[in-house]
Amino acid sequence: MERVAYMAAAAGLVVLSLVLVAVRANRAGDPFILGWPWLLSGIAGAIVVGGLWFGVKRRMPEFARNGKWRAKVAGYASMSPGAIMALVMCAVLQELINVMETYVVLAWLGATPTLETAIALEGLNRLANAPAQLIPGKLGVLELAGSAFAGILQLGSANGLTLVLARRVRSLTWTGVGILLLTTSASRARTVRREPVIIG
Repeated sequence: MERVAYMAAAAGLVVLSLVLVAVRANRAGDPFILGWPWLLSGIAGAIVVGGLWFGVKRRMPEFARNGKWRAKVAGYASMSPGAIMALVMCAVLQELINVMETYVVLAWLGATPTLETAIALEGLNRLANAPAQLIPGKLGVLELAGSAFAGILQLGSANGLTLVLARRVRSLTWTGVGILLLTTSASRARTVRREPVIIG
């Protein structure tokens, strides 16, 4: 359920960003640029719907013969509306934080972004993030996409590349913090002393 909420929020951000790019291109009067965001929007929607359909179709035989899967489905169906709404709100909040991060970093770099361009850039970067899953570490793909999209939005290609690199540093930093906390917790864990058991 958390993954579904995340995908829905990300897809919504992608579609919104493509609409903003289309409106921006319409103001610029370029018919070529005006057409491709709607094409990408349709492709993104088809990928999301197709992925969900493939996942459900693939799991259907397991649902039919496996009682555990049926129990899981029943558990999802019995979730309270409040819990589902909390998941959706957390997913939406994550996307809002990412947009604000984009805005703050670009403003700090001197790119003078607007909220519209920050949303558009974040959504386009999220769209590029999907095919990059096939590449280990997404190395090179996000950097190229970030610089290209920032250039299209007139935010500066160098600023877009710097934004992606800053996010990589942020991700590595928090990963290091998590590993440090895990190792510290493991070293302090007490070993449970078990009494010998006599089998007779």
